[in-house]
Amino acid sequence: MQQYLRDQVDWPQAFPAEEYAERRRRVRDALAAADIDAVFVTLPADLTYLTGYDMIWYHLRSLTGVLVRADTDATVFFDSVSQSFTADVVVRLRWHDARLGPEGARLPLADIWHPRISFLNQRDASSQLDESVLVRAGQTMEYAQRYQGEFSSRMDLRAFPYDQQILGLKLVSFGYTPDEVELVSGFAGAEQDLTIPGWDISLGEVEVATMRANLMPGVEEEILRPSINFQLKADRYLSFYFWKVLAPLSFIVFLSWAVFVIDPSHIAPQIGVAATSILTTIAFLLSLDNLIPPVPYLTRMDRYVYACLALVFLAFVEALVTTRLSADPAKKELGLRIDRWSRILFPVAYLALVIQAWVG
Repeated sequence: MQQYLRDQVDWPQAFPAEEYAERRRRVRDALAAADIDAVFVTLPADLTYLTGYDMIWYHLRSLTGVLVRADTDATVFFDSVSQSFTADVVVRLRWHDARLGPEGARLPLADIWHPRISFLNQRDASSQLDESVLVRAGQTMEYAQRYQGEFSSRMDLRAFPYDQQILGLKLVSFGYTPDEVELVSGFAGAEQDLTIPGWDISLGEVEVATMRANLMPGVEEEILRPSINFQLKADRYLSFYFWKVLAPLSFIVFLSWAVFVIDPSHIAPQIGVAATSILTTIAFLLSLDNLIPPVPYLTRMDRYVYACLALVFLAFVEALVTTRLSADPAKKELGLRIDRWSRILFPVAYLALVIQAWVG
């Protein structure tokens, strides 16, 4: 749970972190024994049991889960709605200090000079190792720390589900200027097949930069701090949304076209099929709550879904018009002509919609 939420609730975490780690270890052992690579857990009670994760309420439209793998306890998942992701990161720092020794000594970090490196975009991340420095050969200081927790990352979901997100980890040397501390990037590696369900995760760019910031609004004085930005690229898998959204919604749209082949004089079947199509579409939209992120703007998926609803509604309007025309013998032929044209225009319009939403 995020710290700002934890401060508002009355209950502490039920067990220490070691207990939750042991529970996940037993799950990993069971997965290995069953020859299963991983399991993705979303049930709130199971999430709390395995991680201690808890919240005031559970969001139906914002699916939260944890991936438990048989080969490691490292987890990576993120919540695109809250603009954050959770990561397990190891940082290793080296610098030269001829004043310290002997080789092999381990010194408390707080007792010596160090570059004061921290993550700028961490929300609720905590260190897992001792705060100490190892003296290597040649008066080289080595500090290693493992961070687990939540990191903020700005995400744009307008292209959802075709969106690519850049997950950043920004290290900053607080308290020193670029003239005092020069950062040089080095990458030790990453877990193979780094992934989360529904996403393809790949390593992005590493950039050595200078962070610029003002001490307070309206003050022209600018502070400079050396920084390193590590990036992970996350690409969403589309096949899931093809089978869960495109395929079933297409069948519903096809169903609404049945009114174009039913004789307009048959009022009950015409209106029955059209009304059923609309109600089925609305019910399907409600079922998409866990698939479409609740953001304050329309995504690419939203536009496709609402365009499908508009086509189904237009088919209903077409059924009303042709039924009305069929009641007048002099206009019945016009109604039949509208039906014939609709059999062409509606499929063409839907094909154009699919190409624009899923291909273009």
